Amino acid sequence: MVQLGLIEDDTEHIMTRLGITNLPRLRHLTYNYPVGLSTFSIPRLSRVEGWGSVLRAESCSLSNLTHVQFCLSEQEGDLEDLATTLHGMKNLQDLFLEVESCTLADDVSPPPVYAFKPRSVHIDRLAISIIGRMQDYPALFFDALMHLRPSKVEISIYSTEPERFLVNSKKEFFPYASTVKLQTPHAIDVMRTLMDLVRNCDIVKTVHFDTPMANGLWRQRQLYNGDWEQLRSLDHLRFTYCDDFEDSDLEGFTTKLLHTSAESGIQSLEISSCKMSSEDFLLGLHDEVGDRLKWTWL
Repeated sequence: MVQLGLIEDDTEHIMTRLGITNLPRLRHLTYNYPVGLSTFSIPRLSRVEGWGSVLRAESCSLSNLTHVQFCLSEQEGDLEDLATTLHGMKNLQDLFLEVESCTLADDVSPPPVYAFKPRSVHIDRLAISIIGRMQDYPALFFDALMHLRPSKVEISIYSTEPERFLVNSKKEFFPYASTVKLQTPHAIDVMRTLMDLVRNCDIVKTVHFDTPMANGLWRQRQLYNGDWEQLRSLDHLRFTYCDDFEDSDLEGFTTKLLHTSAESGIQSLEISSCKMSSEDFLLGLHDEVGDRLKWTWL
């Protein structure tokens, strides 16, 4: 058995009663109710997908897990359990976390100081999806993830005022990776968010905004020379479905950003399927700034 799905809430009990607890070939586990697994032998388990609860730290050999997905919704999320479980995953490579309308108990205390230093545990990818209106939960949720140092961060925010969901409880900007992708269908001040990112993440090189209601590109007129130098420290910047960008703002931003040579500045600025920008406009802009400006229509 390479893959196992625990769907009915009595499946684990039935397997235990029948003595089906030695699963030496099991690699992929899915479940949608709280599972124990403490009596199971699953030495090769490397991939877990769980709905409704996280694996408890004592459930199985967490150090073997490389790909993990937890989807939590409409519950009082136990962030200490989440942090303890994640800290046991010594070989984690890919982590996807979805939280939907999660709340904290009224008497919740701040999360404890966790064992790992901030941004000290490398993983390949951290993907986070935030759904619904939540107040304090996302900030404390980010506190539980601060020890991770992913190469790529992908954050999708399905809630109004998405900028509120990018900081931890200390108001520290959370996304920290060499590649950062932000996706939201709601209005977001893309220029302010981009500047927050380059100011607070000294390793970021690639930034991708998938933001149909992005605004604030006009703020580029308020930037100082030092701000532009920080932006040019990026290698790649991509805007997808940014349908409200005005041509005048996009032209001003592009010509200023690509003012320096490729050797001393950004390698590419990509405009992808931004409805307000016609191909004729982008062709004219390309003639002005060169091949580092790219565009596609999806």
